[in-house]
Amino acid sequence: MEDDLEYALAVLKKWSANYQLSKQDDLEHLSKVFLARAYVESDKTEEAVEILNKLLSNSDPYSEAMALKTLASIDFKNGRFFASTVKIRAAMDLAKSNHEEMLMASLQEDLAQVFDKISKPEKAIQFYKRSLQLNTKLDNKLAMQKNNLALGRIYLSLEKLDSAYYFINKSLELSAQQKSANAFYESKIELANLFYFKKEFDKLNAVIQEIDTAIDKPKQDFFKVRLFVLKGCYAMAVQTEADALIEFNKAESLSHQGFTPFIDYYIKSNLAEAYFRNGNLAKAYELIKYLNHNSNSYSSKENQKLAESIVKNSELNIRDREIDFLKIQNQLNEERLKRELLIKDGLRRESALKDFSLAQEQELNEASVREKALQAQQLEKEKALSLSLLRENDLRKATLDDERNFQTVLWIGIILLLALALLIFYLLRKQQEKNAIIMKQTNDLEFVNKEVHHRVKNNLQVISSLLDLQSKYAQDERYENLLNESKHRVQSMAFIHQNLYESAGMNMVDMPNYVQNLVDHLWTAYQKEGEPVQIEVVVKPMQLHMDQVVSIGMIINELVTNSLKYAFAGSHNSLLRVSLNEVLNTYCLEVYDNGIGIPESIDVAGANSFGYKMVRAFVQKLKGVMEIKRDAGTSIQIKFSKRTNGSNKL
Repeated sequence: MEDDLEYALAVLKKWSANYQLSKQDDLEHLSKVFLARAYVESDKTEEAVEILNKLLSNSDPYSEAMALKTLASIDFKNGRFFASTVKIRAAMDLAKSNHEEMLMASLQEDLAQVFDKISKPEKAIQFYKRSLQLNTKLDNKLAMQKNNLALGRIYLSLEKLDSAYYFINKSLELSAQQKSANAFYESKIELANLFYFKKEFDKLNAVIQEIDTAIDKPKQDFFKVRLFVLKGCYAMAVQTEADALIEFNKAESLSHQGFTPFIDYYIKSNLAEAYFRNGNLAKAYELIKYLNHNSNSYSSKENQKLAESIVKNSELNIRDREIDFLKIQNQLNEERLKRELLIKDGLRRESALKDFSLAQEQELNEASVREKALQAQQLEKEKALSLSLLRENDLRKATLDDERNFQTVLWIGIILLLALALLIFYLLRKQQEKNAIIMKQTNDLEFVNKEVHHRVKNNLQVISSLLDLQSKYAQDERYENLLNESKHRVQSMAFIHQNLYESAGMNMVDMPNYVQNLVDHLWTAYQKEGEPVQIEVVVKPMQLHMDQVVSIGMIINELVTNSLKYAFAGSHNSLLRVSLNEVLNTYCLEVYDNGIGIPESIDVAGANSFGYKMVRAFVQKLKGVMEIKRDAGTSIQIKFSKRTNGSNKL
């Protein structure tokens, strides 16, 4: 294989030189694109990128589009999905302007694969359909078959079974027309999965028997694994658990060195699904926990290299996005199993509540008997009350004369009250006029306040820009870092004033918007190439006074900066989460990362660094308590009480 690549490189270099001598620029540029692709296959990515970057500004539109497509594939392979989409879209613009429909179809499929990779199935479906439309127009049946099969798989993962059935059948028809056995039986496997989802076990068994008895079915191990897994799922559904485990064990017996983690993940995730559908929640839950526990080891650096080696050399050639899909599906299954177990526990509690309700009904019946006795006593009391009423009538006759006198006094009082009401009405009108003046002054004051915040924000931006400019002329790297850190601290306060002049409340900051803007700004400033970090911002809707928000912003600035600069050190699946919530008039601010953690030798509470001193100072200003957890990364929680204003000073 390596000899073939070296030969291809030599031939492509020769072609490029010949086209250059004959001044056939278009063919020279295109041959350089294929030369770069050969470099990529030879793991010489840097040489490939160098060739492709030169073509971006000095080649014809078609060659430039092909260069962008190849660069996008390199970004996709290295996990730079956003950069990959940018290059694909640029290539699509060039292909569209030159009416290169075949290239457009291929680029649409590339973009769909990116969205499928980052778990955005709706977007992936949209671009796969565009690619299918163009390939249908061009009558490219091989590409049409791939598009239909990809759409069928995505719809199956979304459990949209009618759509999945339509596209899988289309894939079967096209693979039969092309007489491609591998594509045909791959589509048959997906059709069998569909029947399993729909619980049409007779049809599932018919497909299994058809594949099992076929002479021209694929010989690859992974195809055999998928067939054994299908047999195991069928046996779990309609036969016995023992029969199912026999088939799953046959699948595991095909494992060989370098392939064990992936086949283990695929087989056990399907076994867990089979247990779940058969009602054995406990075993399904244990398998899902096992898979999720081991998922971190699958994505470690050593196993990443192992996975790359498998993709190149293993005859099974498992696609990355199939493994990603299995992980996501297993996590969802774990949550679903938890809910099922909770429902069962709830049913037990409901039964206990029913027993309690019966006891309550018995007590109510006894209370009803007692109530009837009380009603009898009440009747006796009512008789006595009637006698009292007769005596009361006599008393009322005696008081009629007194009431007439009282009415005379009452009319006099009413006249006085009317006069008083007129006076109150007059005073109320005067007060309304004063309120209107006060409201106008309040609106003017709010306008002035917003203008002040706007200008303060602009001044802070100027200071931030000056610090940024000064840092570029700094000769000392430590001095440059100090200037950059100061710039971000100033920027965190500028975000507060920006939020204030954009909001309706005076001196009250919308926390979700502010924290999101601050974390996005810090991520943009400190993100490192090759270290993708997943950012999560979880802030409940709330508004805090700007004096409190200054302290919160400076704390977030310091902690997030430290995490982005020092926590991850080239690790993958990196996570940084910032959360702020309120429980019983107490706020809890947490900054968590799953990085290398703070060494036990460093006492954050007593560290002498400027950043830690600043964090402690602002925690003290908030009158809060800081707690540090070093398990599985670093979690710093700061709890402080709710206040009506933020006027406390350091």
